[in-house]
Amino acid sequence: MKPEFFADQEITLLSRDIRLLYIGLWGLADEHGRLQGDPRYVKGQLFAYDDDLTAGDIEKMLDCLIEAGKAHRYRVRNAVYLFLPKLAKHQRLEPAKVPSRLPSPNESERGADESEPDANESERGADESEPDAKKSTLSMWHVAGGMEHGAAREPITDSDPFAEFWDTYPRREAKGSAKTAFAQAIQKGTPAETILDAARRYRDDPNLPEREFIPHPATWLDRCSWEDDPLPERNTGRPELSPVARPVRGW
Repeated sequence: MKPEFFADQEITLLSRDIRLLYIGLWGLADEHGRLQGDPRYVKGQLFAYDDDLTAGDIEKMLDCLIEAGKAHRYRVRNAVYLFLPKLAKHQRLEPAKVPSRLPSPNESERGADESEPDANESERGADESEPDAKKSTLSMWHVAGGMEHGAAREPITDSDPFAEFWDTYPRREAKGSAKTAFAQAIQKGTPAETILDAARRYRDDPNLPEREFIPHPATWLDRCSWEDDPLPERNTGRPELSPVARPVRGW
């Protein structure tokens, strides 16, 4: 590890636990900067004996790294992966000598048959791959009529569909994960308005549970919950006693 890591102002904005997580991810990543991204896997590999940390905590920490531009989350065939675009700044990589066993970030965005810019032949190559990945993800957000009909993508504006989803959904946590899940739902052909309509119905459902029981937005999106039926009626009153259990007067 280079000494400059600890003096990097971007890094020092992250908590100590998140910095430790980031360093741990370097050891899990392959020569192309890729690794499995399931929070449960990361927790088991890096914090197996830390009982005060849950997989949910790891997911939030990963979201912070994603927001800081230190990691990129992507999904291929329902599996979650991470790409570390700046790994070559901290580790000596030889991607040309060692093929990756994990799918490329581009497989989730442009098709598995297209080539990937190497996670790095050099530090410059590593740094330049991140904006491209972000641009590809952003370009997926707004699809008029759905991709299954071959409709053209519309340009992103400040009032993009994800921003409306984020304002609508009744729980705002893990924005980075939600942004990725929203983009990939659009990529798979779900019209943005379908997701937004379902989010509004969910928000306004009279049987909406307390906030702690509302799924994170990324979880709601990953489950395709816009296809779900309305929530079952909540039983807020005390259960009615059966005749056998009712007290008898005079006893």
